[in-house]
Amino acid sequence: MSRTLRAVRAAPTRVLSLGLTCAFVVAGTSCVVAFPAAGDARTATVATLLGIGIAGCLATASIVSGSLREQASDIRLAAVRGYGRGRMWRWLVSEPLLVVTVGSIAGLVVGAAAIRLLVSAGHERPDSSAIVALSAVGAGVVCATTVAVCCRFAGRMAFSDGSVGTPVWRASAECIALVGCAWLLVTAASAGLGESPMIVALAPLAAALAAVIVSGWLSLALGAIGIRVFARTADMGRYLAVRRLRRTSTLALAFAAVAGAVAMAVFGLTVRQADAQWRDDVAAIATGGVDTYDSEHTATATFLATRAADPDGRWLMTIEGSPTDIDPETYNGFADLTRWERVLGTSWHAGSDDAPTAVARAFREDTWNPVVVGDGTMHATIDGDLRWPSGDRPYLNLSLLRPDGEIVSAGMPIPEHGGDLHGRVRGCSGGCVLRKLQFATQADAPVDLTGRLVVRDLTVGGKPVAGARGPDAGRTWSPDRATAAAAGHPIGVRGTSAGLEVELAAHGLTDAAAVVPSSAHLVRRVVAAGTTRIPDRVGGLDPAVAPSEVVARSEILPLIGTHGYLGNLADIVLDSYDEPAGSRVRVLARSDTPASVLAALGRHGVDTGHPLTPGHVSDELADSGVGRSVLAWCVLAAVVAVVAVSVAIHAASVARPRTRRDDAALRSAHVPMSVAASSARYEVGVLSVTSILSAVAIALVTWWCTRHALVLALPGPFDPAVDVSTRGGVAAVVAVPTLLVTAGAALLVRRRDRVRARPEILRRSAER
Repeated sequence: MSRTLRAVRAAPTRVLSLGLTCAFVVAGTSCVVAFPAAGDARTATVATLLGIGIAGCLATASIVSGSLREQASDIRLAAVRGYGRGRMWRWLVSEPLLVVTVGSIAGLVVGAAAIRLLVSAGHERPDSSAIVALSAVGAGVVCATTVAVCCRFAGRMAFSDGSVGTPVWRASAECIALVGCAWLLVTAASAGLGESPMIVALAPLAAALAAVIVSGWLSLALGAIGIRVFARTADMGRYLAVRRLRRTSTLALAFAAVAGAVAMAVFGLTVRQADAQWRDDVAAIATGGVDTYDSEHTATATFLATRAADPDGRWLMTIEGSPTDIDPETYNGFADLTRWERVLGTSWHAGSDDAPTAVARAFREDTWNPVVVGDGTMHATIDGDLRWPSGDRPYLNLSLLRPDGEIVSAGMPIPEHGGDLHGRVRGCSGGCVLRKLQFATQADAPVDLTGRLVVRDLTVGGKPVAGARGPDAGRTWSPDRATAAAAGHPIGVRGTSAGLEVELAAHGLTDAAAVVPSSAHLVRRVVAAGTTRIPDRVGGLDPAVAPSEVVARSEILPLIGTHGYLGNLADIVLDSYDEPAGSRVRVLARSDTPASVLAALGRHGVDTGHPLTPGHVSDELADSGVGRSVLAWCVLAAVVAVVAVSVAIHAASVARPRTRRDDAALRSAHVPMSVAASSARYEVGVLSVTSILSAVAIALVTWWCTRHALVLALPGPFDPAVDVSTRGGVAAVVAVPTLLVTAGAALLVRRRDRVRARPEILRRSAER
């Protein structure tokens, strides 16, 4: 035991690398098992665990094999002294197993801390701590088994030919691994969206492994070419550098591991970026980027409630969407778009287009200018002649909209040659909005009315509604949608100095001939989502259609998503009544909405107790199947990156004694140290460029192979996909700083070793 502890103290870098690898493998396994993805996303969890296991085995094998090669002379000496295979194995395995055990315990602690941190960040608490602990122990056992196998292999090789490992076997293993990575990437490239999820999920790990292998091979190839080029030149520094590259330098392994770490870091950042964008988009679709209150009332009633609670239009906005189970081609919604700029404002940042500006510009003018009446006596003065079938008494009817969305009708019979009309409005004590003026007969159908009328004065409770006097004398009226769509122009209307002039030529109408105030637009202005094709005629709250006009397009829309359109509720609310069952009606409110405004909205029947915020939606998505998949892949990227860095640190530490002996030999031969410095700069530069270029190239190949298949969530009819294909900008952001930091660190270490390289090192090495 004392010998083992002395060996641990004698090689701190090896101990740190192996311990760090085991700790992060165990901690990563704990996190993935603690927050598993369910349903269709379960593949990501399985692939992540498999990837962490592969990375742990490869890294552990690399570190242990490097340590055994460093102890090759000691192993041969032990064989000469009579160590049997069993005793040899126990001697070799004792030190790394102790490090693996301590590292696994540290990994359990780190994993528990990470799980606690994730729970405090909003994730659900794991169901069973025992399963998490057992899985972490299993990861530690995998690392320990790898150590035992490597040590057994080293012991057998010591008895067979006195060497530790053979380059032929390693080259064969690298070839097989590279072919496997290529097959996996090609299979992922041929997979469609959502097909072969396991293969697609393992593609990033294959990219990291391929980056390590390709970087090592590239450095060997450049070393072989460099020897031929610089053999007959006077540039001794470059010749020494390419000789080191050609003899399978462990420093090349260090840079190759850095290349793998870069590939996984790019993948991890891409996943995180895509997940953040997806969560923002889904939260924006659900809430519009502001506080959201569900309404149990119809869209019409909710619209009137927000208009009454917030008459200035600064705080509240009504939005309605079709049921999500309908045909996507008929999916639509309506919102009070004239309030978009004031209510949503800077909160709406979804997508990358200028739709908010276009919407604000198109709906800058509020067209909602209703005629509001209450209970009271109706009076009208009509001039003109009106003809109708005998026995069917004509009447003038006021269609009124109550605050709760219900329709109230109040009619007055029309004399044959005009005169005074009288009636009474009931059920509008809270105020009603005038929808239409209807001209019809007492018969259910058809409507047959001809003639010309002039409505001079129409009042309710003494308040002017239509005619030649009052504040609404200049109001514009037009035929309603149903009447305008009928053949033969059954009604015409225009405002004159004498009053509201109505020309009737209704023959066989199924509904009353009606005119509507100017706030009801016959052309429906819409905002389209994505590339949705908008037909020439679109529906309103009811299935009836009217001409459409696309005023803007956006990548996504609130409550609509990526497919469909939003119309202006103020344009159609007076002319649509039969809303489809299952419509989703919500009120969007700014986060700084005054309590008095919310209280007024509550008095109109909208529950304002617990709003749905973008933060709530984002937290819920974090524990969804997609959120758990993102967490698993980010853990995989972090574990592989840290493990690769550990391998790089160990490989660099193994390479240092050899380079120090080379520098000491040059110094003893009276070669200027500037030659050694030039050699170091050239070697580090070549390795840096080859490793980063191979990592970026492999990352781009992986992106090309998985650009149509690497998604965490398949896009629905209305929701965006989580596209985690590698972005070139992310690769550049990670690769360039890594290149500079790695090269700078390697040059500093080389300079320090060169200063300390004395000829005495050669004598100590020979004595050993």
